[in-house]
Amino acid sequence: MVAITENRGSRLLPTLGGLAVVAVLVYIFLPDHSPAKDTINSIASRSGVLGHAVPWTERADTAVRAMLNGSSGATAARSILAASHPTGENPHLTNYDVRQLGDHLVVQISVGWEGFITGSNYTTVVSWEFGESGHISAAVVSDNAPTPPMSQSAIDDWFRTSFYPPLHSNAGG
Repeated sequence: MVAITENRGSRLLPTLGGLAVVAVLVYIFLPDHSPAKDTINSIASRSGVLGHAVPWTERADTAVRAMLNGSSGATAARSILAASHPTGENPHLTNYDVRQLGDHLVVQISVGWEGFITGSNYTTVVSWEFGESGHISAAVVSDNAPTPPMSQSAIDDWFRTSFYPPLHSNAGG
């Protein structure tokens, strides 16, 4: 009986190793932003061992897109407008783009809004850069309103103190 158990045990390790290699190869060849890859990234963010197998930038990419697609996207739009054009109304996230730049990510967030007096439509675009070690910067990079954005530092502070901490946690940092 002992010999059978030892035999099974001796086959288990190579089998698990083979499955791990197959899993890594499947992950590598999955298209970026595919539901399957996002699921793996989300699981890796919550898993100690698996978390080390998936690069932090990939886990963070999935986490930031999930946040911006959820209620945090509306919160970001409101916060960007409040800091840049406090008299503006009806902010909404119109678009975002996440790009990897070395070991950190750059996210461009477009916020559409209406002018307070004229009701005209405007767009403010913020570029936010961060890495696993922390928030790097956030600033308005484009704005078509007739008045310049009010507070670049308030936008940077909001991303550093209110958006980055939950993102870092969601990415398993």
